[in-house]
Amino acid sequence: MAVTFVCPKGDQSEDADYCSVCGVKMDSAAGSARADPSLERCPSCGVVHTPGARYCETCRYDFKLQSAESGVVAPPPIRPPATSSKTSWEAVVTVDPTLDVEPDQDAPCPVDTPERTFPLDLAENLVGRRSAARGILPSIALNDPGVSHRHLMVYRGPDGMLMALDLDSTNGTYLNGSSERLEPGVKTAIADGDRLDLGRWTRITFRQST
Repeated sequence: MAVTFVCPKGDQSEDADYCSVCGVKMDSAAGSARADPSLERCPSCGVVHTPGARYCETCRYDFKLQSAESGVVAPPPIRPPATSSKTSWEAVVTVDPTLDVEPDQDAPCPVDTPERTFPLDLAENLVGRRSAARGILPSIALNDPGVSHRHLMVYRGPDGMLMALDLDSTNGTYLNGSSERLEPGVKTAIADGDRLDLGRWTRITFRQST
């Protein structure tokens, strides 16, 4: 049986430094403790329920309504292609060390990391950390321990315009350097040149071409 750890939010983590479920930094007590089977679990996916949280971090189960149908939409297994449009978008992912305001010597910010470009040619583009074990395969996969597995959804509408929706992520998403995080479950329009900061050091810039 694989060893798991309990993160400060109560999730079962496969890693002892940063939670492999929600991305929160593990403290010494949580990092050394094995998962407690007495903790409340999500009835939909079995992940440990964070006390006080309305939605399950993994499958978006709504604990208030006791339903898998929540206001924050989880990505479907198969994402349909976007409606044809003359507008093309791409997301450019960069590592910005200035965003890492609380450096961790056990998980330092990577240096000399080249930018990565992702075409946004799907109607729904999931942003987050990859987890093959949980079947979470984001369109934009990030290697940042502060990013949730299902962190953000970027929608491309039939008119070619973009909308971003934070999926109730642990550490939030910030638009254009704002100190106010995007409100979870609320779509925000994205314009050419807009950037989103998330996790410990990740910046995503959106570019448009016609």
